[in-house]
Amino acid sequence: MYTRIALLFCLLSSPVFAQEDSLIERFELAQEAVALNNPKEVLLNSSHALKQHPMFHEIVAKVDFTAVELQAAEMMALEFTTEELQAMLDFQRSPAGKSITAKMPRYQRAIGAVVQASMKEAFQELVMERGITPQDVQELQNPTNRAPLGSNLGSPVQ
Repeated sequence: MYTRIALLFCLLSSPVFAQEDSLIERFELAQEAVALNNPKEVLLNSSHALKQHPMFHEIVAKVDFTAVELQAAEMMALEFTTEELQAMLDFQRSPAGKSITAKMPRYQRAIGAVVQASMKEAFQELVMERGITPQDVQELQNPTNRAPLGSNLGSPVQ
């Protein structure tokens, strides 16, 4: 990890990056953007399935979020231009940006539920169309030592 940080700072100090859209400037802006969208807070406020795990909080306590934030800033600096990062920050600091950012987790949970329900419905339709049995579904969920899908059927469904 520390080698990666040292390499990043060597790259950042290189004259190659001393351009108008410098990697140093992008990295600094990216760090601000990450601070506005703290990865730990995003995780804790999400509806991610991991939160249901009985050891979720213990696992979160062991995560080095400083390293995660550094990696996030590094990835943003490499992906976005200075102009894009500044626009992102301007938006996130604006009243509309703050409001949208606050509402986004609720929206994502709601649309996630819609997508999940749609996927479940599509799966059930597929099961009916193919004549897949509950045993086949169980084998799909536990793929070890499974027979070919539908192998327990006497003949194809017509």
